[in-house]
Amino acid sequence: SGDAQTQSAASGETTQPGYNARLRVHTTKLESAQRAVIPILEAGAKQWRQARVIQKEDGTSIVEYDVRLKKSADLASFVREIEESDKKHMAKVELKKRKPAKA
Repeated sequence: SGDAQTQSAASGETTQPGYNARLRVHTTKLESAQRAVIPILEAGAKQWRQARVIQKEDGTSIVEYDVRLKKSADLASFVREIEESDKKHMAKVELKKRKPAKA
């Protein structure tokens, strides 16, 4: 039912249909991190979308992306590439594989 999916999406626990991972980028400079991450997502993911931005009280932000990784993607190098793309501002990068939600 549509209501159940809306609730699970609001909680951030289930990715939208078609996505198989959730990428979380912890950063001290939002725009810089977004500029650094997008080309890597374009290269390493079949599809992606920015899910939400969480502003923390300490001035840092967490940018969450729903991602459909390419089957050929090497997860460790994908995460490492993101971490190294903006070392100055990225505090942490998390990638959680998920089962895609049923459409």
